[in-house]
Amino acid sequence: MSGVEIVLVESAGELDELVAIFNELEDAAVTAARMRQMRVAMRRRDVLARSEGQVVAFGLVGSFPGMEHVPEAAARFVVRPQFRGRGVGSRVHEELLRHAAELGRDGLEVEVAESDESSVTWLQRRGYRETQRLYSLRLDLSSARLSEPELPADIELTSLAEQPHRAVELFDLVRETITDVPGTFGEQVPEEFEQWSALELDPQSRPPELAILALQGSALVGAALARREGTEKVWHSYTCVRRGSRGQGIAYALKMAQLDAARATGCRWSETDNHPDNAPMRHLNAKLGYQPCDVKITMVGGQSA
Repeated sequence: MSGVEIVLVESAGELDELVAIFNELEDAAVTAARMRQMRVAMRRRDVLARSEGQVVAFGLVGSFPGMEHVPEAAARFVVRPQFRGRGVGSRVHEELLRHAAELGRDGLEVEVAESDESSVTWLQRRGYRETQRLYSLRLDLSSARLSEPELPADIELTSLAEQPHRAVELFDLVRETITDVPGTFGEQVPEEFEQWSALELDPQSRPPELAILALQGSALVGAALARREGTEKVWHSYTCVRRGSRGQGIAYALKMAQLDAARATGCRWSETDNHPDNAPMRHLNAKLGYQPCDVKITMVGGQSA
């Protein structure tokens, strides 16, 4: 497509343009402050594609803290539907590859929905290969019927809003338990609490009342984390229970309490992902009433067309 200009996002006005098109095309509600925070945390470089003064696409490329060992940079790029098939995506893709190389990366890692067949084919033509699949699930909170959990008498549920001093304990619990989750590695959690909390405990996108904690006496033994996406949706990102406390219904109780808290704040939907090999969580989400809605495919590559 002739007349396309690729612009590196630098000014406040360009950041506002990025936020606007990102929220439109991703059905999100990210603020400029959160976008700025993520750009710093990921050492991210963002670009816009303009045609005749109109923003027609965006691209993001960087690295999540804790994933510095991964050879590919994490990337996301989307073109407005009416401008696809005109070479805009190829121009943005080439620019992201250039920035990835400047960050010391050999290619890009992207996520795409299985239902988006044209995008999957587009990536395959450029040498991308599939590395992982996750089941995408959705629960309608307006009609969900959640049964009361039966917890051991010595287990108490609370939230990070009620006990904010538990933040460092929560970080330690996540680092301890994440190696048990199929498809993840311990290096995916930053070593420094400050890096992790900037990403995972941002109060604007991750309200502390949605971070549910399970206590056994004075010890933190479990947690469920989530982020808000706009006014009607919550994304459940992580559930964990310390190894010695599993098998007592704590994970179910944590997720149920989080869903109740989300519903109380006006959320209509809860969404999450499941790794195919994570049978316990697949069973738990089915018990809660989550329904499959798509499959998220991770692909790596980066050959120019």
